[in-house]
Amino acid sequence: KISVMFGAAHLSGSPFTVDIAPADPPTLTSATMASHLAAIDVAFDRATDRASGLIGRFPCSLLLEDLTLISTGNSSICGWTSDKSFRVNLGIGATILPGDSLTIKMGVVKTRLRNSPYAFGAATLFL
Repeated sequence: KISVMFGAAHLSGSPFTVDIAPADPPTLTSATMASHLAAIDVAFDRATDRASGLIGRFPCSLLLEDLTLISTGNSSICGWTSDKSFRVNLGIGATILPGDSLTIKMGVVKTRLRNSPYAFGAATLFL
């Protein structure tokens, strides 16, 4: 409860209770194979914190769950294309196919304002 006082008297309506609820976490909305078939474009439903501000290109191991990482090939590289999307550049020996799940790591991505639980889950890969 929050109590607002002026001098020794409570102001009208005080004390009162403030309920604070976190924002919903970002949700994966799509995973689409690029037209050249060497990359996957992944989208969220809302702006993210870009995994605590990852910039440029970085190892996909920082963003993708282990089984997904294996299927994206050796040395797959990721990079944010906007606050709501990132690209997976497939590595050598990639085996991921349309219909497979692309799963992000738990404990990595939040909303841009970082006022949500961590995102989790998977999106089915489409052509």
